[in-house]
Amino acid sequence: MSLWRTAVCLCLLVTLTTAALTKNERAMSESVDAKEIENWLENITAQPHLAGTAEGLEVTEWYEALLEQVLEPIPTATVERDTHDGILLSYEVSSSLDIMGTPATLREEVLKDDPTSNTTWNGRIWNGYGASGNITDEMVVYANYGRPSDFLVLAGENVSVRDRVVLVRYGECFRGVKAYQAQLREAAAVLIFSDPEEYGGPDYPSKVLPKGAYLPQSGVQRGSVLNLPRCPGNPRGRERECGYTENDLLPNIPVMPISAENALLILKSMDSDRAPGDWQGNLNVVYTFGPGSLVNLSVVNSREERTIHNIIATIPGSLSTKEDTPIVLGNHRDAWVFGAADPNSGSAAMLAVAQGLATAWQDGWRPNRTLILGSWDAEEYGIIGSTAYAERNAGMLGQAAVYLNVDTAVSGMSSFGASASPLVVGAVVQAVSDVPGMTAITLSSVTPLGGGSDYAPFLNHLGIASVDFGYKFEGGYPVYHSVYDSFAWMQEYGDPRFEYHVRVARLWALLAMRFSSSQLMPFNVSYLGDRLEEYSIEVETLLNDTSTGVSMAGLKESIELYKEEAKLFMGRLTGSAQNNTLLAEAERAFLTAPGQGLPNRTWYRNLLMASGYNLGYGAQVFPGLQQALSEDDSRTFKRQLDLLTSAVDGGTESLRYGRPPAVPNIDPKDKVSDFEPGIEDIIALSVGLPLFVVGTVFAVLRLSKSKIPGRQAATTYGTRPVSTVTEDGTTTEI
Repeated sequence: MSLWRTAVCLCLLVTLTTAALTKNERAMSESVDAKEIENWLENITAQPHLAGTAEGLEVTEWYEALLEQVLEPIPTATVERDTHDGILLSYEVSSSLDIMGTPATLREEVLKDDPTSNTTWNGRIWNGYGASGNITDEMVVYANYGRPSDFLVLAGENVSVRDRVVLVRYGECFRGVKAYQAQLREAAAVLIFSDPEEYGGPDYPSKVLPKGAYLPQSGVQRGSVLNLPRCPGNPRGRERECGYTENDLLPNIPVMPISAENALLILKSMDSDRAPGDWQGNLNVVYTFGPGSLVNLSVVNSREERTIHNIIATIPGSLSTKEDTPIVLGNHRDAWVFGAADPNSGSAAMLAVAQGLATAWQDGWRPNRTLILGSWDAEEYGIIGSTAYAERNAGMLGQAAVYLNVDTAVSGMSSFGASASPLVVGAVVQAVSDVPGMTAITLSSVTPLGGGSDYAPFLNHLGIASVDFGYKFEGGYPVYHSVYDSFAWMQEYGDPRFEYHVRVARLWALLAMRFSSSQLMPFNVSYLGDRLEEYSIEVETLLNDTSTGVSMAGLKESIELYKEEAKLFMGRLTGSAQNNTLLAEAERAFLTAPGQGLPNRTWYRNLLMASGYNLGYGAQVFPGLQQALSEDDSRTFKRQLDLLTSAVDGGTESLRYGRPPAVPNIDPKDKVSDFEPGIEDIIALSVGLPLFVVGTVFAVLRLSKSKIPGRQAATTYGTRPVSTVTEDGTTTEI
């Protein structure tokens, strides 16, 4: 092919791949620079920077100053510190493990090709919030992933974990769930290891570090064991918000993460019945139940109050405060060690987003809606920084339209993944197709949001439609929370040319620009209606396998009405402030009143999706229904079904009449009561009722003889907020 034809083809290709971008969007996209992102990531990951530490504060100050610098072209932009004192954090003081009389090595192998692997933090291996304790000459029981179903298998084999050390492997559920399930069964302690089946890669061990990208046998995953499914955030002093005390949220038994090589020593010395096939891992040993293998274990962890720092950048929009529906972007900055992938690939990408927005501003772009960029602290301990910010600013965030989260922007180059509220799925799919270099995705490939990242307070607690996305490594994220999640690993294996960081930054900024600037925000309530139908079918399939005798016909009928109204609404949409507000409120139709929420975890108020109660990370749709089914609780299932039906009906009325959705509520006459009267209640009622009748008659006779000044107060129930008209005509919020 001649040179001129080649040039023409290349020009056509560039035109085709960028044609969907506006002039301002192209200016943003072209400003995102791979080398700059690489330099930023190298600076952030030069030292460990766990929340609450001096090193963490140094990274905070550096990041804040750089964010101010890149946003300097926007004269109205501000960067502020959002500080929170009295945050309970946890640090390792000392630990030891003795396996069958041999001291275990509690240190990850130092690699010649990874200079930071020799950090002083290498030997600091612990699970945040694990209790301190000493266990002497105790036997070990292997409990697979530590799920409730795994402990049921052990019970069926007549294997008790009481007063034993429980050995579990990472995967399938959050580590805090593993610790809680073992504690429920009166275990003495928990050891958690990274099985090569999840972290060792194909043809293990041929591709582990330093020969490949996967976790070596000495690698250890640190992490928090806060009971996240109950309530994220600061575990101290939030009983009113969470419904749980500090003791309810933190384990009271020692929990220690260990390497695969230490787990292998334990499993080799356990001579007992072979565990089932799906309990077998990829270590060169037969996995058995136990009990077997004697261990001595010592864990000393501190729990101490520290100060944490969020960084908040704000780019004001042109709309009035009343009409403004802010767009929030977020990533956390703290890491268990260096955090090159988790989370600082996202932190570097956020700097590129800020720079891209500044470039677009210089090109003439102006946002209609306020943009808020949050760099969160202490996420690794339990989504603490973002939760503290969201609870402190709940009033302002009550008008927010969408939360755009990037936790780990890049942990590999194998595949792109996105999870989102149904309302924003279409916008994500369209934006992906418009970013140069990205492969188009389908609506069905975008999954529901679970838990374990900073979207939780915005989506689950405040009802703000949310999205999370990034590129992933084949077969998972092998160096997760280990000393090897380093700049050297990212340069060699994660994203050597930093081109995938560029793609994520462009996508993130593009979504921010489109939601903040478009006359009509790119939400789709019709697609939400379709997903509601899919979710109901999913739960009904689970319901049919039980004997609850409850019908979902009422909910399905309400969903059909919602779908019809949503299509009509989308057909008559214009870019008015009222319609944008209604679109932003569509997610909040599924937000319960404070104190109701999901069963046994009322902080989680969104009925649409959440992490599973016994999963911690994994998503469940209609989570209240699924939780009730898993617990075989027909009473709770009925209550959650009524709440969900009320939410769908409220959403339908909101679209039909153009008003904010009503708070999901259960009609008192239909509410399932937990009250079962005893003999004392019957006696009290028989005595008290006649007295009540006499007193009421007397009061009515007296009132009929007196004049009541003013007019009767009118109260509106079931809307957000509840308003009362007082005698002098003023309105108060309750």
